[in-house]
Amino acid sequence: MKYGNDTLAFTYKLSKSIEKSGKKLYYRVDNIIKNHKINFAYGRWLAFIAAVVSLAMLTSGEVSIQWIGWSISCGTCLAWAYFARQDKDTPRMLMETCFFIAALWGVYNWIGQS
Repeated sequence: MKYGNDTLAFTYKLSKSIEKSGKKLYYRVDNIIKNHKINFAYGRWLAFIAAVVSLAMLTSGEVSIQWIGWSISCGTCLAWAYFARQDKDTPRMLMETCFFIAALWGVYNWIGQS
């Protein structure tokens, strides 16, 4: 099967266009990954406030809402483990993972009691 010069020229131009677009996309994604230093200040504050709310629920005398406190605690532990991973702080990440497992156990105990 023979292709005309027009088809070969079109194919060549198309491949160059795709290559150029691919390079642009690659450099954009690479730039996003390299500059992934997103300011996590708001996330950290949100996790802190949620942890305080969780603590208030867990230390209240109201037994019926303590499972909600444990559930919020699970979320905040995961958030802090994520922040520790971003900071490359492995011991803190492992500690928060252990707290997460303990909070899951707390949810299980309180829901199991109901």
